[in-house]
Amino acid sequence: MNFTDHWAIALRLAIENPVARRGTARWKMDHHLIQDAGIRAKIRQKCDEWRKNTPYFPDVDTCLDHYVKRQLQIFMRREEDERRQDHKRMEEHLYECIYDIQRSNAPLAETLLSEPLQSTTCASTRAQSGNANAVHHCA
Repeated sequence: MNFTDHWAIALRLAIENPVARRGTARWKMDHHLIQDAGIRAKIRQKCDEWRKNTPYFPDVDTCLDHYVKRQLQIFMRREEDERRQDHKRMEEHLYECIYDIQRSNAPLAETLLSEPLQSTTCASTRAQSGNANAVHHCA
């Protein structure tokens, strides 16, 4: 006679409330990006590229609705992502500089009111440059 530790298991679940399904999220363009001259120049350049595809659509409105709006959304989302990543890196760098100042033994008056100290360097700057003695003033 063979014995086994495998048994058939039947599990029945009853869900009282159905799970709400969400549709695609609405995206709203950050209007502050349009105020940046660099972004406007990139959009003008992209518009020139997008105009090349206009002949493939029956009219300009269809081209705008089905192609240009989507391309603009993709472009702006990428720019927003890049800007968000840049801001995150700058914030991390700022906090690292603040922590380095706090860890240094220099008096508060010297770190905040005087010229930058040679000893006040950020670890991230040293790591990015690959030089342990790299000097970047955070003050």
